[in-house]
Amino acid sequence: RCSYESSPWLQVSGSGIQEAPMQVYYGALVFTPERSIVRRQFRREMPKEVQVKSGLEEDWGPLLQTLEGHTDYVTNVAFSAAGDRLASASWDQTVRVWDAQTGQ
Repeated sequence: RCSYESSPWLQVSGSGIQEAPMQVYYGALVFTPERSIVRRQFRREMPKEVQVKSGLEEDWGPLLQTLEGHTDYVTNVAFSAAGDRLASASWDQTVRVWDAQTGQ
């Protein structure tokens, strides 16, 4: 679950990790939601000098969702132009369209 939570963050932060790995690492810890597994696991490594005073999320919310329905590996995912729909294609020979907000 810990690596599953990290996946969206890693996809967005790839180039920053190469440029300034420690800054990215500390930034990730500081802004990780309160109840996240990553935050609990690395709580002792949180930089004491940096604190988020307000606005820190409790959970990942819609950023982290599991879309269940395919019976084999998902090979492609794409958002609609409006960002409200998500299409996924799978090796199970199906394409599914999802509501991006609810995952349904």
